[in-house]
Amino acid sequence: MNKNTVHNFNILIKNSTPLESSEGLTKNFINEFAAVSKEINEQKDIVQVWQEQNASNNVMSNTLDSAGEGVFDNNAAIKTAPSFNNTSSASESNLFTASTINASIGGGAFDSTESTSMSSFGSTGNTLPVSEAENTVLSNAFSQIYESIDSKQMLIVPQMFQSNSNEPSVELIKAEIKKKLDQAIKENNPETIQYWARINKAFDDEKTTVADFVNKPNEMLFTEMYNALKQLTATSAEVQNFNWNVVREKMIKAIDANILKGSISKTAKNRWEAIKKLLGDDKTNVANLFERYDELFLLLKEVEGLEALPNSITITTKTKIYPNLSADRLYASIGKEDVYVFLKQVSETDFDGSGVNKGAVKIKNTNTASFIVGESLEFFVDEAFINEKVNPKENINWIVYKDKNTESIFKNEGTSFSYNFDTPGTYRIDAYGKNHTVKQSKKSSSATFIELKVVAQDIVITPPINAKTEFIRSFAEEKTFKVSLKNSSVKTLNPIKLYYQIETPLNGKTSKILEEQELDSTGIIKLAMPDLGTYKIKAFSKDQYGLFKEFKTSVIKNEVSSIGLVEKSSGSNVFLLGIVNRKLTLEAKTFKINPPTDDEKEDVRWMIYDSSGKPYLTSGTDLFINKKDSQRNYIHKWKEFTMTLPQKAGHYTVEAFSDRQKGDKSGAIFNLEMKQPEITEAYWSWSGGSKKTISGLLESNWINANIPHYNNQTVRIYFYLGSAKTNHYIDVKTNSKGEIFEEVKFDATFQKAIGLGRKKNAKIGFKLLGIQNSKPYPFKSPANYDANTTLSLTADKKVLDVYFTYDGNRVTPEDEVPFGKKGAIVTIVAKTQNMVGEEVTLTAHKVSEKPSFAGKATVNSEGVATISFLLKNLDKKLKLGSKINYYAGVDGYSTKHLVNKVLVMIVGEGKKSKKKPEIIFPLLEKPTNDTNLQWGKNYNWQDDDGHNQATFDSFRDHGRRKHAARDLYTEPKALVIAIANGEVLETRYFYAGTHQVTVLHKLKDGRKFIARYGELDPNSIEVKKGDQVKQGKVLGKTGKLLGKSVISGYDIYMLHFEIFSAEKEENINNPLTNKVNGSPFQRRKDLLDSIDILLEGYKNTFEADKGDRKDIKLLNISDKGKDFIKNWESYKRKMYDNDGDLNSDGNCTIGYGHLIHLGKCDGSSSEEEFKEGISENEASKLFDKDVLRFEKVIKNKIKVPLYQNEYDALVSYVYNIGPAFKAPNLIKYLNSKNYALAVNEIETGAQNVKRRKQERAMFSEGVYNSSH
Repeated sequence: MNKNTVHNFNILIKNSTPLESSEGLTKNFINEFAAVSKEINEQKDIVQVWQEQNASNNVMSNTLDSAGEGVFDNNAAIKTAPSFNNTSSASESNLFTASTINASIGGGAFDSTESTSMSSFGSTGNTLPVSEAENTVLSNAFSQIYESIDSKQMLIVPQMFQSNSNEPSVELIKAEIKKKLDQAIKENNPETIQYWARINKAFDDEKTTVADFVNKPNEMLFTEMYNALKQLTATSAEVQNFNWNVVREKMIKAIDANILKGSISKTAKNRWEAIKKLLGDDKTNVANLFERYDELFLLLKEVEGLEALPNSITITTKTKIYPNLSADRLYASIGKEDVYVFLKQVSETDFDGSGVNKGAVKIKNTNTASFIVGESLEFFVDEAFINEKVNPKENINWIVYKDKNTESIFKNEGTSFSYNFDTPGTYRIDAYGKNHTVKQSKKSSSATFIELKVVAQDIVITPPINAKTEFIRSFAEEKTFKVSLKNSSVKTLNPIKLYYQIETPLNGKTSKILEEQELDSTGIIKLAMPDLGTYKIKAFSKDQYGLFKEFKTSVIKNEVSSIGLVEKSSGSNVFLLGIVNRKLTLEAKTFKINPPTDDEKEDVRWMIYDSSGKPYLTSGTDLFINKKDSQRNYIHKWKEFTMTLPQKAGHYTVEAFSDRQKGDKSGAIFNLEMKQPEITEAYWSWSGGSKKTISGLLESNWINANIPHYNNQTVRIYFYLGSAKTNHYIDVKTNSKGEIFEEVKFDATFQKAIGLGRKKNAKIGFKLLGIQNSKPYPFKSPANYDANTTLSLTADKKVLDVYFTYDGNRVTPEDEVPFGKKGAIVTIVAKTQNMVGEEVTLTAHKVSEKPSFAGKATVNSEGVATISFLLKNLDKKLKLGSKINYYAGVDGYSTKHLVNKVLVMIVGEGKKSKKKPEIIFPLLEKPTNDTNLQWGKNYNWQDDDGHNQATFDSFRDHGRRKHAARDLYTEPKALVIAIANGEVLETRYFYAGTHQVTVLHKLKDGRKFIARYGELDPNSIEVKKGDQVKQGKVLGKTGKLLGKSVISGYDIYMLHFEIFSAEKEENINNPLTNKVNGSPFQRRKDLLDSIDILLEGYKNTFEADKGDRKDIKLLNISDKGKDFIKNWESYKRKMYDNDGDLNSDGNCTIGYGHLIHLGKCDGSSSEEEFKEGISENEASKLFDKDVLRFEKVIKNKIKVPLYQNEYDALVSYVYNIGPAFKAPNLIKYLNSKNYALAVNEIETGAQNVKRRKQERAMFSEGVYNSSH
């Protein structure tokens, strides 16, 4: 043996070795070392042998596998672990294999059939001493280092002689078994007596070991006893706590400086790069990281400068504690350089392990299958279910599987394995040799996994009734706050200890933090809140579960938090000049603490400021001085405030506040704007709303105009012939949005009124004038006002357009209409000029053939003729899929100049082609401020401009600017997608900690615009400037404004969606945000309200499965609709005059609600034919006639397409309220295609509330439920 070399030896001894004490063991070791030394000295010098081996390239090729797993000896049937030199003079030597020496302790030659063996290897300078407890050699071996003069040996000591072991002795185990047996006898429990008597007898045999029983099937009682003894006999070995943020930085630096630097294999480099990445990730589960990479214990020991690792360590992160982490292997102490040489060469083994059978996998120390997040579980394989015929059990692999994106594989872990569960879900854990079974059915006979459920635990802090809100009044008497766990039914392996800490205000400005205390079993905290300020209770656990909850409330002197109109008289806060003595009454709507007391209501002060921030005072207004705050003067004190509207254009702010000495001084405000009335658009149009520039005689035309904020007011329409004003005018009223849509029939009466005379060609115009108090009220007019309000009148007779419709929609050449067995119903539509009242023949024909169909139709007052017919395939020889083209025409008129008049029919079950929508909604789910959803009532994104804070044109920053977008509230971090194809113009910071993505969208239909997707989570952006995005591409996720409260007490995530026209500027060289001259929105001047784009996308995304709405002229009430009305009206054979309205005297009625006359039945002549009553058949005939009458009312008022269920709901509604159809908002919203808001108007009024709700459900959901 080379005297200048220090050698390490692994001495592997079976537990059955006949030794009496550790001193005796040491003595035998020394004797054996002497024999080994003598034998080696008789051989060649170890350096000489290594050089010869190196020269002949006969070096062991699998150094690291041997170092990690040992060398398997088929003769001895044991597995030995190599030990390597610490300070060898043979530097950089490889594992020496020729000098393997076997000797038996106690003398004698080595015998593979006996239980005693010793094996040692030559040493190397590049690998650490590593030892593993092997099932066939040692049970729970513990490593100790013994020093001698010439050598430093690593000894693997049998369990019975471990100096620092917490394993109970055999004598202690036997004594405890005896106690258990005596207790069972005392309790007279036959089953328990039988169990412990069997165990007691087994331990009478000296060959019996703990391993024969612990963690074995049906041995849970013994296992529990044994684990309890281990805890009682545990040593006081130091458990060190490490700060993860500190230690991981050291580990990352050490990896860079000492492992990745210099020569390292590609495999090892990739492994350490992966480890380094995990170390730097705050989301990494520390316990599982150390379980997967056992060498991290060695790295931690090195960077912390420890002489040796304690039995276990605890690591503390920002959010949780990972206790009782321990290495699977035992590492001896060697030099720093050799440590990093070893770590450079560590690689992951990947051997096939023993196969296991169903029932093999178990959880240690528990039988439950439900756990909470943060639980660390130890799994083991019951050896009775192991198949070790081919591969060893030490190489068994483990997998933790949640779903295909969440699975973790741990290779060659052996028969036991630990895992910390940090996310909720259902998991499958499997042990396997080569192939796992986690994707098989649980019922499969070959499935070996176990399944468990992990749920999120949370702390619940329940305050007393008077402390449940964000703001509260003070109380001096201590109240009870109860702390508990949300999922109390799910138990933890280790009891959760909760602690709490209280923070109280000090002098109303600073905080006093009390010492943390352990919460007792009652979970009760007593606390008074006598002072103004914020109080906090923090409850938490200091363990791997990482539970934390904070309760916070503020004690304040109550203050008004919002004000508003006493009655909602306006859809916005914009008011028009010129309406003299118009008053506005505001009231305190909400307070910080609700409900307020009477004194708090009466303590509200009011003030008005102009756009410059100066007090606005009218003559006769008194200013009350607040002596405590010179800046907080007021003009009125009460819960309500009535003011006369200013008569100067500009922005005004009404502020309400309470008289307070402490706390927040920001008051509640109401912004209003005084504007000159202005016509934004006015033109002649068709009934559908599109512009019309030419008209025939006797035709109907419509005046379409918009005067924003001039709502429900009288407008006088003057008519012009040429440039001369005529004496003819009509007075109309705007609707609730300031809109006019008035039909003007160019009949003989109108022609006479404007003095047309015999003229056949002329220019007819109109002008608008407001009327207030019987006096003219002029409007500001837009550009091109004169041109747009002038219509050319002509006597020319012609066909303007002719085409087919199918299923309510115009057919294009790309559409295919099916020729089913029953044929297909199609409609021909002809638009004409100067043909009102004429009968025309509409035809459908193939090219150069006689018409397949010809039918007569009368041209209506708008110049349109329509006819529907059943088109059948009469040529039975045509194969499925064959196509036939038909063309629409008008007999006697040339239509060659017209386009898109073709109908493509396909034989069989053809389908109408579905085009991909140009625009989709930017969210995958409906916004939470959508109609009928959480915030849909008060923050509906579809509401009128300026109606609420989520809409376009609402005020921001105390009236200094206006809202430029529609805000779509969502669940936290909802996906935001591109509404159409486009190019990303920029991604950058937007507002209050959120980011934006700006996209230029160009559509196939010719539209183009810039969309700004604002208020996104900054860490979620998935695109960059210059990217070409497809429709539906994820751009990011919705974010939350930092430091801004959207709705008090709630975390609101949203998409802030802006649209710019891009007609003149397709780029953002001129920034979209313009605070200099972009007032009042502080945006570029091509800003548009995004409502139309959003509604189009909403329909295409969330209503696409309904198909397209049909032209209302083609709709008739369905049988389901008729049944709904009949069920509500119910058949009455005799006359009655109680129509269900308790507030009215009723009307004389019979049958299914057929009105005989208004008022009570009084014997008048109209009742004569019904005095004997009517049959049900007669009642149905009357009902059908009545329904037709009400359908005509709807078709006259509503000009937009509808679904069948929407149409049926409207018929029922009008059938009940009467043919006057007095529902201006409903009609307005429908005709502007705002179906979502229109449905709410069906419930207006108190009459027949339940019927209104059912009609609403029919309209929006297609539910025909008439039960009442």
